Amino acid sequence: MTTSKKIPAVDLIPQKEPFVFVDHVFDFTDKMFKSTFEVPENHVFVEDGELLKAGFVEVVAQSLAAGLTFFNKDESPKIGFIGEVKGFKINGKAKVKDVLDVAVEVQNEVFNVLIISGKISIQGNLIAEGLLKLVIQDQ
Repeated sequence: MTTSKKIPAVDLIPQKEPFVFVDHVFDFTDKMFKSTFEVPENHVFVEDGELLKAGFVEVVAQSLAAGLTFFNKDESPKIGFIGEVKGFKINGKAKVKDVLDVAVEVQNEVFNVLIISGKISIQGNLIAEGLLKLVIQDQ
């Protein structure tokens, strides 16, 4: 299944405001997800008008969560934990009102552990990328 229709992510992730880091998911398969996130002015991870570095990692993790929930047609979002951040490079800044374009791809999956690559761009310019190891909680 693939779709280019933007799906609101708020009901696809376990996080709720003020800890939401994904607005929509779209253009996905069982191993790849794309999403968007517009950096809001009063977000808890915004300081001096810019998204904090930790926010970039969370954007990637929540993009995966939203995509998995939608693709798998799960009734409720699964809870996951970031187990490792590897080689995550931030090459730019995300300011309030910037729209982050996120691409997440599952590199490997063993039981409930996923290794994913994530890339974040603004207007086609890559500003962050790296690998995450995520552990999905059994329910």
